[in-house]
Amino acid sequence: MANDERRDAQGIATMTIDHVMQVEYGRILDLFERLRNTRGRIEATRDRLLGLLSREVTALIQAEEEVVHLALLEVLPSEDDRVLQLMEDHADLRGMLWELEQTPPADPRWFERLAAAEGLARHHVTWEECVVFEGVGQHLSTEKSVALGERLLIRKAEIEIHAWEVESRAVVQEASRRTGTLLN
Repeated sequence: MANDERRDAQGIATMTIDHVMQVEYGRILDLFERLRNTRGRIEATRDRLLGLLSREVTALIQAEEEVVHLALLEVLPSEDDRVLQLMEDHADLRGMLWELEQTPPADPRWFERLAAAEGLARHHVTWEECVVFEGVGQHLSTEKSVALGERLLIRKAEIEIHAWEVESRAVVQEASRRTGTLLN
């Protein structure tokens, strides 16, 4: 993916979809690295980082499927199966992260499962960069690419806000249940 940052008429930096995806996947791959470096550390740190990774991956995957994949389907020939392959990778990554979350941090299989999930994420990023965006980039003008990047970031933020609201409600309900009071 090219580092393609432009400035709009007001001088505000804008990023094309491939740059947005590069930044977003960079954050996720950084979290995988930070998790790998928790060997021998407090398990709570590992749990916290895994929760963060899971939320980041979930929000990005959902936003990518709703925004980017739909845009790809509009420009790719109907017999092209790249979007289906992307969605299969997403489903596999979700499953691997779920398994990792179900594995106690002290379990020796924990780091094996982390390595497998990271390997899939890295493969997905590379494949998406090399095969999907390089082949599709010719179909998108810079303006469309920037608009797609903006829509992806907006949708991801909406998903994250909704997840936060759901988690907050659950915390309040649990506190209400424990204390026997009604909290809103």
